[in-house]
Formats: sequence, C-alpha cells, structure tokens
Amino acid sequence: MFKKTITYSLALGIIITGIFILQYINNVHTNPPKIYGVVSLLSIVIFIFLGIKNNISEGFQIKDGLKTGIAIAVISGIIFWIYQVIHVSFIEPELIYKIKELKFKQYVEFFPETSEEKLKVLKEEFLEGYHFNNFVGIMLPSLFTGFITAMVSSAILKYRIQKKS
Repeated sequence: MFKKTITYSLALGIIITGIFILQYINNVHTNPPKIYGVVSLLSIVIFIFLGIKNNISEGFQIKDGLKTGIAIAVISGIIFWIYQVIHVSFIEPELIYKIKELKFKQYVEFFPETSEEKLKVLKEEFLEGYHFNNFVGIMLPSLFTGFITAMVSSAILKYRIQKKS
C-alpha cells in the first residue's frame, strides 16, 4: 500500500511542478491564467482517486481512503514546495521581489489608507517569512483539496464495493 501511495505522490508532485515550470516558461508564473489552476486541480483529483482505488484491499473503509488521499496530497505538496525553494534560491532569485511588488500593489488597492511606514514594515516581514508562508500557502490548499477529494473518492469506492457484494 505504501509503495503505491508514494508512486502516486511522486507522480502528482512532478506534474504539479511541471505545471509551474510551464507557467515559468510562458512568463505567467507570478499571475497565471485560470487554466493552470484547473489543470492542477484535475490532476490532484485524478491522482488521489486512482491512488485510493489502487490501494483498495479487503475490508476497505473510508478512513483508509482518507489516509491514502491525504498522504498523496501532503507528499506531492512537499515536493512542489521543495521545487519552489530551489526555484527561488537558484533559478529566479528575484521572484520573491516580483511577488512582493504584486502582492503589495494589490494590498494598497484594497487598503489605500495604509501609511508608508506600515508598508515598509510589512514588506520586510514578507521577505523574512517568505519560505514559511510559501510552505503554508502550498500545504493548506493541498490538504484541503486532498481531504475533500479523498473523502468523496472513498465514499464512491466504498459504495461501489458494497453494491458489488
């Protein structure tokens, strides 16, 4: 069971990383079109479903599917985060500053009354906590999507097993 979970996790991590690399090649990685998100979401759903389906054993319970699905989501999320750290450290070190400028442009549009001093402090904090915030920003959606997908997939597969019996 663990070997199959790792296989699906690695494959999903590589695909999600590949999607980011396509964004980078097309120079849309700081503000990607929605199609990249749709393709990523479909990849996550498909790989988690297949990972759970191929790990079904006798006495399958929904909790078994949840364990598998969440494991796939966590491991693939960690793979993508590791690539993000490598990308920002070696391939495009200025990416952090591009993201910072984009985020603070959006922040000022949303909160126009923010003082320059407050913005300066926020920008420094952004740079200090970038890797941790990036990790959280990758893992929380990954866990949420993985949990929902695993729950629905497990319920569907459990129903199919009971229907066959």
